Amino acid sequence: STQSTWGANSMIFKAEYWPNFHPSYVFTSYHVSPIVLFIFRAASAIFSVWSFWWTVEVFTDSLAWNMAFFTYWGLTMTTLFFCGVTLLTIQRRLTGKTPDQKAIKFCYLMQEIGFGFQFLGSLIFWIAVYPTKVEYYRDYQHGMAATTILHGGAYLLHLIELFIGNVKFESFHRFFVVAAAIIYSGVNFIVVMIYDEPLYPIMTWKDITTAFLILAAFLLLFGHHQLSIILQKKVSGSRGQLRGLDLTKEAKRE
Repeated sequence: STQSTWGANSMIFKAEYWPNFHPSYVFTSYHVSPIVLFIFRAASAIFSVWSFWWTVEVFTDSLAWNMAFFTYWGLTMTTLFFCGVTLLTIQRRLTGKTPDQKAIKFCYLMQEIGFGFQFLGSLIFWIAVYPTKVEYYRDYQHGMAATTILHGGAYLLHLIELFIGNVKFESFHRFFVVAAAIIYSGVNFIVVMIYDEPLYPIMTWKDITTAFLILAAFLLLFGHHQLSIILQKKVSGSRGQLRGLDLTKEAKRE
């Protein structure tokens, strides 16, 4: 079909990078009914959008400045994933047809990259950033609530999705995750050079520590993605019947 051809034209969406992909799997679950899955994703979408708006209001009231931080890159991907799959589910229900594969694959990537970014951002924040600004977050109005949502709350949504959803993680996609991290590193470097002030105390770009930190971050992202694949397979081993997918009907949808 035209949609399938258009979706395969981009290198990222080529079929060889998606060996486990089926366009309808994203709408299915082994553990919960399709309606429960939809309610969870729709609620997560609303929560993500609200979290994005509210935490910006709490801390800086400046979306552009907040987007310089790694945390908000992760939250952006969380929001895009849950909003994306929610809208695609509605589209599928209203039209009776499987949505464009490129849009579905984009949502897959947002789950994979967002999950990794939320893990890394939360880990670094609680270990290296929060201890240096304990009083700041405790004294700031709603500071602890907002920072907990940003550094752990969104990760929990991705983790639940991993267990009840059916978004297949692909081994090759770990390179996409790291590529996204490399792009962020470039943004971080530019902002630090412009303002001559590090966004994170441990990432100054003025000593070897920054290089070690970036290398460690890439390794953690690699490891987390591989662990996610292993965990997904473990969970799959205990799964029952796939809910929300009739292969005969789905073949007619394609």
